[in-house]
Amino acid sequence: MSTRTFNTVTAARKLEAAGIQPEQAAAIADQLGIAATPDLAELATKSDIKSDIANLRAELYRALMFQSGAIIAATVALVKLIPGAQ
Repeated sequence: MSTRTFNTVTAARKLEAAGIQPEQAAAIADQLGIAATPDLAELATKSDIKSDIANLRAELYRALMFQSGAIIAATVALVKLIPGAQ
């Protein structure tokens, strides 16, 4: 993964050239520099993704088993309602 750097000094100079006061230009450039720098601790890792996929699979499996049980129960109830089916 390539990282791009944000030059706050160049940004501040360009903002000043556009007519923004030097103090404001510096503050804006600093905040843009913070926003442009990724927090590597916040990025998902491969193990995070594998864990999330495993949890999703388990949740889908539980939902499928619940739905299967509900369908079987509904089918049994409907069969009992049919006259002469017993």
